[in-house]
Amino acid sequence: MIRVKELTKKSKFYHLVLEKDDIVLCFDVSEDLIVEFRIYLNKEISESEYLLLETAINRDKHYQKVLNYALYKPRTVHEIKRYLDKNRFQDIDFYLKKLKDLKIIDDILYLKNYIYEALHFKRLGPRRIEKDLKNKGISFDLIEEQIKQIDDKVIVENLIYWYNKKTKERNRMPLMAFKKSLIAFLINKGFELSMIIEFIEKSIDDLKDPENEIILIEKEFNKIKASYQKTKKQISFRSYAFGKLRNKGFDFDSINYVIERSSLDE
Repeated sequence: MIRVKELTKKSKFYHLVLEKDDIVLCFDVSEDLIVEFRIYLNKEISESEYLLLETAINRDKHYQKVLNYALYKPRTVHEIKRYLDKNRFQDIDFYLKKLKDLKIIDDILYLKNYIYEALHFKRLGPRRIEKDLKNKGISFDLIEEQIKQIDDKVIVENLIYWYNKKTKERNRMPLMAFKKSLIAFLINKGFELSMIIEFIEKSIDDLKDPENEIILIEKEFNKIKASYQKTKKQISFRSYAFGKLRNKGFDFDSINYVIERSSLDE
């Protein structure tokens, strides 16, 4: 027979000492196992019970590692499976069931919490949220079901938030170039292209700043003059300058204005 020689609380675990003939066996076990096997001081344990206990102790060590990983931050079922595979744990279903039974992993709850945080704190659009959730291994059907429930009003508010933030950079670049940059920025934040285009077209007058456009063109124009002097001059300066400025995203009328004014000055 095997006897429980010592049982003491040690931080989150219990230090269990078993005496088997002249051999002393020491283990750190969770409270769950103490309760499950009804272990108490001086209890006698049969050989068959010990074999079950030893198997459970080894598995419990792995479970405690998985539990710590799962509790460190919210995890999806896919993330737990990946962790178990990476660490080559056996009996994956055992660990998943325990975590699910304790509601430590729950993909639907994870989805709802993630979407709420992404909308109200990160202020992302639905397409970005969908992409991020797919990367976490959540099923497409579950994601789509929750995405459909997002209030359109919140999506518009988030779009306006990022639009206003980005437009602070407006005076640093030509209007056309800024529009391209703005569209790419908003797409990256997860908003639909059609929605972005529609919103920008309605707000285009607010983006226009003819005076700033002229100032930017004039700065570039002086650089272009210098670079033209180094060319073989196979095309006229006017054509050369016009092409360069259009490539940088300046509008047609503003370029013509600067070129005409420069011609008059000369």
